[in-house]
Amino acid sequence: MSLTISLIAVLIPLLFMSDVVGRLFREFAITLAVTILVSAFVSLTLTPMMCSLILQDKATARQTRFYHWSENVFNSIIAAYGRTLKTVLRYRFMTLLVTISTFVATVFFLSLCPRVSFRCRTQA
Repeated sequence: MSLTISLIAVLIPLLFMSDVVGRLFREFAITLAVTILVSAFVSLTLTPMMCSLILQDKATARQTRFYHWSENVFNSIIAAYGRTLKTVLRYRFMTLLVTISTFVATVFFLSLCPRVSFRCRTQA
């Protein structure tokens, strides 16, 4: 809710701008504000209702082969994540070293990239 209100509050000044930029962005601001309001309405009313209908506990006799296959895939992904997390937590210091070295390498390679200047050049 707070994100929705913040997004709409950011768009309100565009509605009241009177110069050329304000006139260009007025329709854009109205469209975005209405879209955000509709999205908030859907996420607060319709989505919970649809989830309550979809996520009902169904009898195992009605579950298809695709359901069982996808459930096995999800369970294997969760198990792999658990094994990886246990390994990372077991080697905390090594994980910290890898994180710091990745950050240092990122800064180093960023310093090698050529700089681009976006200054406007006037012709004499």
